[in-house]
Amino acid sequence: MMLNLSSKGARLVSPSAVCRIALAVIAFTSLGFAVDARLLSMLPAKSEAVAGIDVQAILNSGIVQELMKSSPTGASSLAEFAAMTGVDVKRDIRSVLFAGYTRPNAQGATKPGGAIGVGFITGTFDPTRIGGAILSKGGKKQPYKGYTLYTPEASTNKDGDVLTFLDAGTIVAGDPAQVKQVLDKAQGGLPTAILSRVNEVSNRYDIWGVSAVPPAAMAGSLSSSPAGGDAGPGAMAGDLFKKVESTQGGIKLGPTINIGLEVISTSPEDATALMNVLGFFRSMVGSQPAKEGQPGPPAGLTKMLNAIQMRTEAKTLFLTMDVPEADVVGFLREAQKKAAESKAEGSEPKTKTPEEITVVQ
Repeated sequence: MMLNLSSKGARLVSPSAVCRIALAVIAFTSLGFAVDARLLSMLPAKSEAVAGIDVQAILNSGIVQELMKSSPTGASSLAEFAAMTGVDVKRDIRSVLFAGYTRPNAQGATKPGGAIGVGFITGTFDPTRIGGAILSKGGKKQPYKGYTLYTPEASTNKDGDVLTFLDAGTIVAGDPAQVKQVLDKAQGGLPTAILSRVNEVSNRYDIWGVSAVPPAAMAGSLSSSPAGGDAGPGAMAGDLFKKVESTQGGIKLGPTINIGLEVISTSPEDATALMNVLGFFRSMVGSQPAKEGQPGPPAGLTKMLNAIQMRTEAKTLFLTMDVPEADVVGFLREAQKKAAESKAEGSEPKTKTPEEITVVQ
């Protein structure tokens, strides 16, 4: 759900391909910041999942610096975005906050109605210039109680989301009804149980998330097995994920990257079973042998997998990993090198064999 909300926010503020690229960076990145209590009070009372990103901490990390160096087109797109909107992503974006919940099923529907939510981006903005950029790309605007609601054009905004400016330092974007409730000061704020967890993880991580619902969608895809076939490890993991009540965790960047995840199951036994299955997957991926024409897993990946620590306490599974940033950067370089080599090999013209030449003649 949190991923859906972030991608929705990126699509919303992106009236062009340039905007989409720039906001993809924002949505993937954000300050080791304690969340603004004012913004928390504006989130939907129905919220089931909340996520936050500290843009500056991530943009300054070695990982993103490495990615930016290897993507010259990304740098030029950000420059074009800045020229259009006046927003320098590297300087003017401070934090991103999302919250949402599952839309109730429509009458007679067999599947949930999808995620609905609202997001905030804080920083330094020129509302007039950004609004003009949206309108220049086919977007629309309408007044609402002293604010201006902007709706980006439909091809980049299939959900019909809107955005507006609470002030020159805060953008609110998302489902029209949710945005209007923010402006009406009628959202109600987060439930106490979620709020306490948000305050805890947001002080520990640069990228963080709290979910008060089980990862049912993920479990559904994992638990499917071929008709008539035996249930494999994927099915086992899927069944166990169905017994997860909630999750929270995040990533703290720096010379040593810290990743933490807490998975709350329905019972201590389920937490232990999930730990055992995840441990099996970790060893299986890390020890995958090389196949004909294909190398085994990169050494960097194996090293990171081995760094994962798992333990249970009552019905909670704790996963932690501390990995040097230099190792992650090295892994990225290795992956980029292999991707470039594969692309070069694929572009080389195939030399015809004598048999093929004979056929052509």
